[in-house]
Amino acid sequence: MRMFEVTPQEFANAIAKLMGEWSRYGQRLEEQQGANIDESCRWNRKKLRPNDVRAIRDMKLSGESNRNIADLFGVNPATVSRIVRGIYHKEVV
Repeated sequence: MRMFEVTPQEFANAIAKLMGEWSRYGQRLEEQQGANIDESCRWNRKKLRPNDVRAIRDMKLSGESNRNIADLFGVNPATVSRIVRGIYHKEVV
């Protein structure tokens, strides 16, 4: 016997409700903190500045691993790979 039984639709509705609440929380946080909020905390905004992107590319050219670079900049190793390959931040040279 299961302790909790929910239908897939009930589960999806609960997740949608939580995501909506989280989004509203983020919007209120941005409104309260305005321009004082750190860019890396903003919703769906780039964490890396152009100088960071150049540094990532230079570090990769000097043989550093994606994991080490990612740890230094607080991003995913896949992001480092995409930056190095020019998929992300194409505009930065």
